[in-house]
Amino acid sequence: MIDLNNKLNADLNQILGTPYAELLRRAVMRAKVDFERGITESNIRLAIAANPHPSQVHTYDDTLTQAMLLAIPSLGHPDEITAIALMTLFSHWIDDLWDAGHTPQLEAIVLQQKRVPSVDEIMTAFPDRHLQQFVRGLLNRWSSNRYLDLGLQRLMLGSLVFSRGPAGDAVRNAHDKMLQVELGVFWQGGLRTYASEFISLTTKANQELFQGFESPSPGFAQSFLYSLLYGPALYYHDFNEEDVMDQGTPETISPDRVAAHIRQVGLDLKGHADSRADLRMLQIYAVTESFSNVLPADVAAAYRQVADDLQPKP
Repeated sequence: MIDLNNKLNADLNQILGTPYAELLRRAVMRAKVDFERGITESNIRLAIAANPHPSQVHTYDDTLTQAMLLAIPSLGHPDEITAIALMTLFSHWIDDLWDAGHTPQLEAIVLQQKRVPSVDEIMTAFPDRHLQQFVRGLLNRWSSNRYLDLGLQRLMLGSLVFSRGPAGDAVRNAHDKMLQVELGVFWQGGLRTYASEFISLTTKANQELFQGFESPSPGFAQSFLYSLLYGPALYYHDFNEEDVMDQGTPETISPDRVAAHIRQVGLDLKGHADSRADLRMLQIYAVTESFSNVLPADVAAAYRQVADDLQPKP
């Protein structure tokens, strides 16, 4: 079973109700077994990729806990929970491969060709055909996710988006162009006014990868707002890993600015009708409690206020 600390176990049981929290735990464990079996049976040769959890800093339980948190809005939809849990494991795994320097061609393509390559294009460059087949098998399995390619491309950029110098500028420009195309009037209507560091942090949240499994799936504008919402939480959660791995992080962002940003996202979310607003409210509460040991008090309070504001009115 997932080795959650006692406080988090109690928080999830209280926020979701013990039966629902237990349902998520069991679904995530099934996804873990499925993912590990897939890696083993694929006979992957690349050593780092043959490990289902290559991170040297995060624990496996951290990733499994995030899978539970990400699946909360899909309570009542078991197929979605399974897909989201598996995507969480996959996205952490492949992000660790990319962060370990196995995508040198990504930077070259962005710099020289001024575009973001497809995931298949990047995977083809891996020297291990067994690895390629394993990844393509999962991507085919998830073909119904309308934001699969976009989300994985943004995840790829996350390993470079905070780079200094021409490479970082090129990646950020490429990312902004992607968003302009995908968001259209929403980008022009105000989303582009968010500070650049918060836009860049969305490459660590990539909520479209998970909300894309929902049926019906929300529009990318709403998913992007949730990426803007959760990016700072992951910034605080991941800061030590990014520092240790020397992957580059934004300059320190003051808690006051982060809290103000979160409140603004909350206001913008009110403009989007959402049939799962009550579940996303619970998700925000759960994320806030899960990350409470790393979130500054003002930031945690801002998250709780956004959740309060999403609470359905009688």
